[in-house]
This record gives sequence, C-alpha cells and structure tokens, in this order.
Amino acid sequence: MLRIAKQSVHMLDGTVVAAEVLARLQIGNSELSPVAFMSGCSPESWYALDIEVLRLVASCEELRQATVPTFVNVSPATLQNDHYFTAFCGEIAGIVDQMKARLVIEIPEASNLSGHELSRKLHEIEFSGAQVAIDDFGTKFADQARLSLHPWNFCKIDLAAFQEQENLNWLDAAINYARNHDIQLIMEKLECLTHIEVMTPVKNTAWYQGYVFSRPLLVSTPNAVFGLPRKPLQRRDVAIARRA
Repeated sequence: MLRIAKQSVHMLDGTVVAAEVLARLQIGNSELSPVAFMSGCSPESWYALDIEVLRLVASCEELRQATVPTFVNVSPATLQNDHYFTAFCGEIAGIVDQMKARLVIEIPEASNLSGHELSRKLHEIEFSGAQVAIDDFGTKFADQARLSLHPWNFCKIDLAAFQEQENLNWLDAAINYARNHDIQLIMEKLECLTHIEVMTPVKNTAWYQGYVFSRPLLVSTPNAVFGLPRKPLQRRDVAIARRA
C-alpha cells in the first residue's frame, strides 16, 4: 500500500516552518522509499506515483489543515513529458484551495530541463496555484544557471554536496543570489550540527531539514492503491477555476 510520510523543516531554534511529503510503500511492517520500490520503473509508473502522492496529500486532514507550507516532489519523468505534466498541474489546481497553507513543488536535480522549457513549466505550476523550489541545489543540474532562471520561492541546498567538493564558491554565489532575490534557503540532509557552521552567513535565517531535527513520520490517510490516476482536470477547466 502506498502511503506518505512527512519530514518537518525547522528554523535553527527548532521552530517548525514547513514539511516535505515523502512517498512510502508499506509492505507488512516494512516501509520502502522510492529509491527502493521505484528503481527501474517506467516513466508512466513515476507519473502515476506523482499523481497518487498529490491525492494522498489532498486526502490527509493533517496536511490540509497545516499552517506551514507543504513541499511535494515531482519526478523528472512527469516534469519532462508534456502530457504527464499537464495532468500533474491539473491535480495541483484541484487541491490547492483545500489547503490552508502553501503547496510547494520541488523541481528535481536529476532533470536536465533548462531554459525556456523549464521556465514555461515553472509558470504552469504557479498558474495552477503552487509555489516552486529547487531541489538538491549543488548536485547534477541544480546549479546557479537554474537558480538564476526564475524567481524561485525556495532553494533547497544539499549539504551532502559539501563533502564532495573542495571549492565552495558555488555556495557563496547561491547564498548571495538568494539574499538579493528574496529566495528562502533550506539546508537539507542535515545529519550533523557541525554542518551548520558552513552556513554562518545565513545560519539564523536559513531553514533546516534532516535527522538532526526530525525523521519522516507516516501520516494518516485513507487507504491508497498505487495505480493509474483518474482523468485529470482539463487545462480549460483549470483556467476557469483559477479565475473564479
């Protein structure tokens, strides 16, 4: 059975300021992350997963009533396929008005989408009623060029990238750019408090996500079966809904 967990995001003093939704496949007493249960799956399966996760968010009273933003991932397969992506945005439009706080879509570092095509899809997400965040900045295609492409709401910096790179000029550039463009930085994968020292310039203004503060916890939702999504809203209907 597909379920969702949430991992809270914190200020340095521990205050909860957001939460990220994470997919989990529950088999008996075991919980598998997408890294395990989606390995080698087709683009259609990734798209189905993205849709099911959005539905579970919509069915979760805890997330609908949350007063802090909820972050949800979109897979490269969905982002890069126009048909899948249109359906995904239709699902977003169908749930944002049910939520007290903002819905934020994380753009995956593994997608090589760039330039006008990426910018167009970011605008589509925003038109559907959600905000956008760069995921895992500092790895793969999540770089300064992507950060400079669009007026992002959030930039999630991968702290694990610090251990793999000797030159951290990219981090200084990202911090300065985010400060000048009102982009909220989130330091993710925080597994050790010593990593915070690298963030001295924004230590008290950045948000933090990782086991130092919290681990993912399953949330209560109606039973879900991981399968093909229902017919999505048509873009014409979405446009009418957003103008209403």
